[in-house]
Amino acid sequence: MVKENVNFRVAAKAFILNKNREMLLIRRRLNDVMKPGIWEIPGGRMDPGENPFIGLKREAKEEVDLDIDIKKPFSVKHFDRSDGQTITMICFECYSANKDVKLSEEHIDFGWFALEEAKEKITPFLKNEVETLIS
Repeated sequence: MVKENVNFRVAAKAFILNKNREMLLIRRRLNDVMKPGIWEIPGGRMDPGENPFIGLKREAKEEVDLDIDIKKPFSVKHFDRSDGQTITMICFECYSANKDVKLSEEHIDFGWFALEEAKEKITPFLKNEVETLIS
């Protein structure tokens, strides 16, 4: 029997673009304990056993109140969080016909930014993924 690693989680991020692939949605985190004030991409950890496509749609609805169309995964990252949890994060190219964002209480600001501008604002951890969308 394989022992379950309770410190391992799958996460997904929704790189939500407008229909012309010109603008990317990013949002700014509250000044809380975990990475205060950073600009980031909607998404998060999946529930154990949750399908990442379903979980990412849930996360987008909870965090920015958008229904998204998930096109394709384009990047996978592996990292350890400061709390010792190991994460495998899948980044997805997504679209939303609606641009009317309603933020969750975890974030203080958002914007639809041109890809080059988003690359300059976003946390350095995700700059390569934005660069991939540009090229």
